Amino acid sequence: MLVAWIFEKFPETVDRFIPWICLAILWHLSWEIILENRYVKEHLARTLKLERRMTWLCAFAVGGCISLLYLRGINEALGSLAAGHTKNVATDKKKPTESLPTISPVSSSLELIATAGSAQYPAGTKIAGILWSLRFVDLRVTILNPSTSDYADVDLTLRPDEPVAEIAQVTNVPDVSFLAGTDLTMRQEFQEGATGKRIVNPLTLILSSGGYRLRCKSLPRKGRLEILLAIARGRDFPTRQKSPKPSYGGIFETDYVLKVHASDGIDHWFGHGSRAGKRIESVFKEGLYIPKTVRVEGIYNVGSEQRAVSQVLDVKDIIGDSLRQIRRNR
Repeated sequence: MLVAWIFEKFPETVDRFIPWICLAILWHLSWEIILENRYVKEHLARTLKLERRMTWLCAFAVGGCISLLYLRGINEALGSLAAGHTKNVATDKKKPTESLPTISPVSSSLELIATAGSAQYPAGTKIAGILWSLRFVDLRVTILNPSTSDYADVDLTLRPDEPVAEIAQVTNVPDVSFLAGTDLTMRQEFQEGATGKRIVNPLTLILSSGGYRLRCKSLPRKGRLEILLAIARGRDFPTRQKSPKPSYGGIFETDYVLKVHASDGIDHWFGHGSRAGKRIESVFKEGLYIPKTVRVEGIYNVGSEQRAVSQVLDVKDIIGDSLRQIRRNR
């Protein structure tokens, strides 16, 4: 117990005492094994009766010789251990560094935030290149990389629970592109009965409930990618006609909308989009429809590791909640 206490409290002072500690242990074992033997005790007792003084001189001489032999053996053993340790350290230093294991820094996962509100922009405002409509809701999805590693080949699908009219990037992260979640194309033609003439109706995708696919080549460490989604609802069919009998069945009317319900359950609305450089707002339903959730699914790479994302984000109205809290506190 005493030796253990010394090792714990004063480890740096123990080195020079190790040989003496080993000597004490060996003498203790010698005493237990040899001198405590009954035959040895009886022989020593008879010898002490006959030659007491000579017996003690012989005991000191023999004991001194044994102690010297013990010390020599201990020092040689400790020297061999030290030499072996030095050789092992030298061998380890000669090993190529390629064989040593490397520890990669732990990277955090993508952080996703969804916010929206009922605030309206002035008519004709352009936000991130989107010509805004008074019937749009501003939905923002912010993608954060909180780690110290770049995220490569980010490929995510953003699908709110309300249809999306347009999508754009608010930040300036390079190599960012968007694709409709379900890439459905539409070509509508009208054929005149009398002449057989075929006329193409140039429709474009104005709304989709399938969300959008986002691709980003690299999201830098500690970087942020903010996405704007214009949310609206579309009319399912024309609600008014300019004449009792519209030409060509009304498909060329400004407010014409064609809704397509795909087999995967996704709805697409096609219309004329714009006329004379202005957005056609009458194809969207009146009112603001704020989404409640956004589903985010996809993959991205951290070094050689591919990670998956599958989350349903609750949409927060941070500014609206703050204003309501202020009104309640008045």
